[in-house]
Amino acid sequence: MVAVSVEQGFVILEGAVASVEKWREALHVDHPTIAALLTQGVFQRSRAADGQVRLRLNMVGLLATSKKAFFCLPKICADGGVDLLASTRHALAAVQTYHKHVKRGPDTSRSGEADIFLGGGALLDHFLRLWEWTRDFGLHHDEEPVREDGYRSINWRATIGNSLPVHRSSSVIYPEAIGQKFVKSLSNLGILQAFYLERLRVFLGDLANIWSDKYDSIWDFCRETISDSDLYFDEAFIRSVLDEYEGLCTRDDDRELLGLLKGCFEGSYSRSAAPILYGVSSFHVVWEHMCSSLLREIGSPQSHPAIASQPSYDLKGSVAELEPQRPDILRSIGEGIIIGDAKWYMIDAEELPGTPDAIKQFSYQGSIVEGKVVVGNFLFLPTLSNIPWDHLGCLVMKSKQGRDDRFPSVQLIGLAWENMVSLYAKGGHFKPDFSNWLAEVGSRTS
Repeated sequence: MVAVSVEQGFVILEGAVASVEKWREALHVDHPTIAALLTQGVFQRSRAADGQVRLRLNMVGLLATSKKAFFCLPKICADGGVDLLASTRHALAAVQTYHKHVKRGPDTSRSGEADIFLGGGALLDHFLRLWEWTRDFGLHHDEEPVREDGYRSINWRATIGNSLPVHRSSSVIYPEAIGQKFVKSLSNLGILQAFYLERLRVFLGDLANIWSDKYDSIWDFCRETISDSDLYFDEAFIRSVLDEYEGLCTRDDDRELLGLLKGCFEGSYSRSAAPILYGVSSFHVVWEHMCSSLLREIGSPQSHPAIASQPSYDLKGSVAELEPQRPDILRSIGEGIIIGDAKWYMIDAEELPGTPDAIKQFSYQGSIVEGKVVVGNFLFLPTLSNIPWDHLGCLVMKSKQGRDDRFPSVQLIGLAWENMVSLYAKGGHFKPDFSNWLAEVGSRTS
């Protein structure tokens, strides 16, 4: 196990292995806490060559105890030149985006869902959601209509009630229309928003700085808003504001903010002796979901069982069908099919998928029924390159006589990790030129 000290805490890489005692000493926790983390999936048992049991870190995200904060980064961050704080933000952006997708419906990953850790009660989750809302919309404002002679819009109630109509044979004209515009002013709900956001930031301390620089102007604005207000943030005032805006908030965004502030008011945020966990286990599932999501605009989705034969036992007349094959990516593009699997292997560290993954990839293509043309079979691997996508090589079958042409090659595609996270977090996708490039690479034989 290697822990690297940074300003806000320590960094441990996904996959780090150490004895139970080493982990207990590093985290400053007791044996029951280590056992609980093992049960939750934060650790996995790993037996060393000497027969001793070790624990392997199976989490990416934040692991904080009463003594220290650990940033569990993806193993792709093992490169010594990586910006650790930026890498932490990238990892947490991927975790948050994956969490949002899972909440919206069934995960598209073929390997099942990763365990999501949102420990620490609602404290951290509320801070993140309130921070996101404020970053997107700012502090809440009230809108009030005032008279304007420029007629940006007409206040028909004021016009009809206060101006003289001119009657014509078939209509009524109001020659002196009264215009209106809306003026925004910081609302009491916005002041309450600033109060709770600053309160949560102070409570979380340096952990809050992972998502926002502590010198971010929004924190100055929150503090100035609270300082300039002559309001007293006691229980009676807070409850009265929340009750008042219960009837005033009609837009979905405003209702979301109101719900968050109610949660802050009603929550009990006491420090717990248990570790705070925020992240996911089995990060390879997040990578698979990331690749599937960003490729969703390429062609149209296909079902492997619908276009390929599947394994089945014939036992003296009775049939036992096995689970169908399910590649991460299977799409119709032009006149053909592309097949792809996302693999969380670090080719920059000379780490490659093993024989089971290789054989599975050949099987995906070999079982496609006649009449369907496979224009490309791919393995998608993360890289630290600045190039968004790159052709890294190919996977082939060989015998002692050389290349076995019965098995078409599988192309290895490198996808830049930081670019992938950025697109994923923004709900983006690859541009059409990637699709054209992919089809060209898929046609290669080596």
